[in-house]
Amino acid sequence: MKHNFTKLLVALVTLVALQYQAFSTAKVQVIHNAADPAAALVDLYINGETKLDDVAFRDATGYLEIPAGVEIAISVNGSSSTASDDQNITTINFDPLEEGGEYILIANGVVGDGFDNPSMERSIAFDIYAIGGAKTAMDDMNFDLKVWHGSTDAPAVDIYANGGENPLVPGLDYANEAGFLNLPAGDYNLTLNVAGTDTEAGTWLAPVSSDLLGQTGIILASGFLSPDNEGQTIPESHNFDLILVLNDGTVLELAPVVETPMAYVQVIHNAADPAAALVDLYVNGDTKLDDVAFRDATGYLEIPAGVEIAISVNGSSSTASDDQNITTINFDPLEEGGEYILIANGVVGDGFDNPSMERSIAFDIYAIGGAKTAMDDMNFDLKVWHGSTDAPAVDIYANGGENPLVPGLDYANEAGFLNLPAGDYNLTLNVAGTDTEAGTWLAPVSSDLLGQTGIILASGFLSPDNEGQTIPESHFFELILVLNNGEVIELPVVTNIEENNLVLETFPNPTSDRITINAESFINSIEVFSSAGEQVLMVNSENIQNNSANFDTSFLTNGVFYLRVDTEDGLVFKAFVKKDWFHINLPQKWRCLQRSSAFFFIKY
Repeated sequence: MKHNFTKLLVALVTLVALQYQAFSTAKVQVIHNAADPAAALVDLYINGETKLDDVAFRDATGYLEIPAGVEIAISVNGSSSTASDDQNITTINFDPLEEGGEYILIANGVVGDGFDNPSMERSIAFDIYAIGGAKTAMDDMNFDLKVWHGSTDAPAVDIYANGGENPLVPGLDYANEAGFLNLPAGDYNLTLNVAGTDTEAGTWLAPVSSDLLGQTGIILASGFLSPDNEGQTIPESHNFDLILVLNDGTVLELAPVVETPMAYVQVIHNAADPAAALVDLYVNGDTKLDDVAFRDATGYLEIPAGVEIAISVNGSSSTASDDQNITTINFDPLEEGGEYILIANGVVGDGFDNPSMERSIAFDIYAIGGAKTAMDDMNFDLKVWHGSTDAPAVDIYANGGENPLVPGLDYANEAGFLNLPAGDYNLTLNVAGTDTEAGTWLAPVSSDLLGQTGIILASGFLSPDNEGQTIPESHFFELILVLNNGEVIELPVVTNIEENNLVLETFPNPTSDRITINAESFINSIEVFSSAGEQVLMVNSENIQNNSANFDTSFLTNGVFYLRVDTEDGLVFKAFVKKDWFHINLPQKWRCLQRSSAFFFIKY
């Protein structure tokens, strides 16, 4: 019985020892990041027992349990090996891992010689690196990310996130790590620069979805940056890339962010045909401009450059570029960084008046040179476009000048850019080469417009009764000014401005709450119109005294307005700007005087 008791005691002690040994483990994630083709597919043995079979370049495991507190030997073997000493390539020995510790084991480097080494101070020999890992994030609201430089021939890098000025990870060299970074959900554009320089190696998209919150991962610079310099044939799958390895072993190749070259275009709908009064526009079947009305305009939009462009014009309830298609216009590739104005002009059907059979008035989209900003901040750059299908070619005169500012402008043609200082411009249109006047319009260039650009368009039907169908009044002939931000201003018609040669003074201009008007003769009435041609005020006769008037403008919104002043000697038109001024608190005995847009401070 004593002998049996001893055996039982030994068995219990052994069982306790085995239980303790089973609990004494560490957790490791294994990543194969060694780009040498000679190690493209390997078997890994841990202490000659645990086998990872056919581990390929850029394969990874989740977190495995391996013994802690004992030395670890990881054998790297050929992929058809049957034991740790069969087809052995190399064996790496590690000091004991801590019980309960979490690690990432990264196989990196090259097995043979002749590979490019940009710095002889770095060892690029095959090795397995043990770095700190984590099975879960610090909290469930973020994703914990580590970064590892594992490209043997890539220089040290600075890593920037989403175009930030300061690097998220500075000076990361080969076989070094950074992290963990505690990141909220979002898309992160990671740009790699050669460390300490502006030389960019590329940008990659690292998406952190809400599904990843609470998890961990590691981004690895992986593969050969210059495969042609490696002294042997490198498969394309071993070229440089960034990969993201999640804590469950999922490997994601991060997509390079290729910046599509872009051009800038402003789109103007100037086609007066009622059949195209409200349309949808599609650019290459993707970008959609919804419910674009006649005389609508956009600011400058970005569209792809260097590729052919197809603009589809569709019914206003369309759901795709091939739904309710009216017409599709194809363009040659636009230049990268180029600035253009795309003008929809012409008529869709037949029966419309054409004063010259040599001109095509069929619906088309015209691409002309544009400009997002003026050449300088002291002037306004103005282009002119003839877009009235039934109007003759015109000469355009400014402020009664003897020589045309724009001579012989015919349909679907442009003139400009004209570099204009601030001021009011009375534009008179004559039938080209004659004294026959079509009318005069006021084009105000306020100080607020300096540094900006715009285009004046002859728009609508000059003889709507000749068009063979009912033309809505809103499609009658007008001159419109389209600013570079897409604002459309209908220019007011000036009556007999040249014959009466009247002068009208307004001050202050710009104004905030009141404006004063002085005319050369008795004032009968004063009307105020918005830039869209809508009457916003009929000035009360009590505010008019003979040839002078003063009235409230505080209720007006900021912007450009037009005065229509009926005097004994004729009508006078004048533009003014409503602009709220900021308040200035001054010490006692100081006073602020304002004249035009200048401020003067005096002490009394």
